Amino acid sequence: MNATEDKKKAAEPFRGTKSEKIQGAAVNLVRSVPGLKQSVLSGVALLTRHETGYLQAKLKKEESKTAELTERCEELTSILASVSKHIEREQKFNKDVKNEAAAVRRVMFVEHQREAIKQHFPEYSRYLASVETLEKRVLEAMSARIMPVIVLTHIQKTAGNSIIAYLRRCLTVDRIARIHEFEMSPREDIERAVAEKFGHFDVLAGHIPFCRRVDELTAPRESINISILREPVDRVVSLYYYLRANASWLGQGQTIIEKKITLESFANSEAYFDNHMVRMLCDLEPIAVPLGACTKEMLEQAKINIVKHFLLVGLTEQTPEFLAVLARLFCFSLEDVPSENVNKQRSSISSVSKEALNAIAKHNSYDVELYEFVQKLWNVTAKDWLSQSKF
Repeated sequence: MNATEDKKKAAEPFRGTKSEKIQGAAVNLVRSVPGLKQSVLSGVALLTRHETGYLQAKLKKEESKTAELTERCEELTSILASVSKHIEREQKFNKDVKNEAAAVRRVMFVEHQREAIKQHFPEYSRYLASVETLEKRVLEAMSARIMPVIVLTHIQKTAGNSIIAYLRRCLTVDRIARIHEFEMSPREDIERAVAEKFGHFDVLAGHIPFCRRVDELTAPRESINISILREPVDRVVSLYYYLRANASWLGQGQTIIEKKITLESFANSEAYFDNHMVRMLCDLEPIAVPLGACTKEMLEQAKINIVKHFLLVGLTEQTPEFLAVLARLFCFSLEDVPSENVNKQRSSISSVSKEALNAIAKHNSYDVELYEFVQKLWNVTAKDWLSQSKF
């Protein structure tokens, strides 16, 4: 295109939008004015160099600030690491002191318990393990730095879940190993699980009978057995309505529904093993003894095991006191524990017929006797110690 054509094109009216007209006018102006195009380009280049220099200077300044911030962050990180190590040392020290104090408290409690058993249960005092002098035991306890593993023999419908909830608050969830799934498993399977799955724990809790001796599987750490019993008739009534309410996933509950088993006949039916608490605490597997075949010897074994192997056996009806003793024996905090696994569909025991209550008591007579034994033992040992304890 020559100069004549440029002038001719510049003279033509520009068609389009307002923005396009402005752009067109600018292009025509550059074309029609000699040297303007070069001037514009030179101005753009000058502005570009100026802007580039400005941005480079700003970037350099920002890099300097970034370097200062990085250095400051490194200083703060170093300080934080130092503080964290200090806190970790303090926490370990506090934990050691707590474990030491708890160990001494347990020695004092066991001593009180031994004296009470000798006085009130002389026929069972011979089952107490021989121990060194109190002074020597206290000195050994003061050197303790590791908390023993708590083994909870969890008997159904005795507030065991509330005890576990409390221990979770004190020790965190990942320190509590619930082993209910091994309820019907042989001891070898439980031992393998403790060694592999539950390698780091402070509590082992499950519907596992004492005869499988879970407490012997915690080496090299020591272990302490605890449990809690409930008034037998009330426990069976609670269990009956719990099974019925959860029949959709509990086989025993399905049996109750399908065969229309009444509460009165429940304690002597295939849906339930009589004298369950004795079965859980004696030296025989619960299912190894047929329905109605529990013996006086099994009851005596359960009593001996409680005296000989359990640090604490409480009563469901006195759960707050049980937790208070547990808190003092392990230096735990004592807070309110929510009721766990409460069946709102169960009837009040006051609404249960006397015939049903009498039938339950008859078929669980050994449980009734065991409960009375533990009730007396609790009153002269743990409850008495709690009232006298000054720390």
